[in-house]
Amino acid sequence: MFKGRLLRYLILLVIVAAMTIVLFWRELVDTAADGVSTLWSTSIEQEPMLDANFSQVKEIRFESEHNNIAQIKVDDLHVVARSESAVTLSVRIASRSSGDDFPGLRVAVLSHSGATLRRIEFRASEYAHSGDFSSNVIELPIQIKSGDARFAVSAFYQN
Repeated sequence: MFKGRLLRYLILLVIVAAMTIVLFWRELVDTAADGVSTLWSTSIEQEPMLDANFSQVKEIRFESEHNNIAQIKVDDLHVVARSESAVTLSVRIASRSSGDDFPGLRVAVLSHSGATLRRIEFRASEYAHSGDFSSNVIELPIQIKSGDARFAVSAFYQN
């Protein structure tokens, strides 16, 4: 008896669902199409700027895509050679955009506690690299002093 009642409720549920789909087919298709099209949309929807909003604008800057430091990634830092007075650091630098110049590299020499002891800067002409800048492993020779414990490397462009 319980199975028969459950079966009737399931059949009724399927019939109601089928009727809902038939009645609202156009709305369901339009909603699904809008949802799928926004997955591949490259445009960013923005609200129009009203006159009242202009008073809140403090600055407008146009940034060049060429040599934009935000497009540069520095990672995979490790020591590849060590002596009593020097280490050679290896670091991978990569550009997310094409046509960028090689950046300068700034090495922060840190103590055991993480305090910056000194900074060493290398211009692009001061380190060996390939001609094309997409992803390169760079080696940097560093003279070490007493207390030098760790290193951090960042990229920069001269203005």
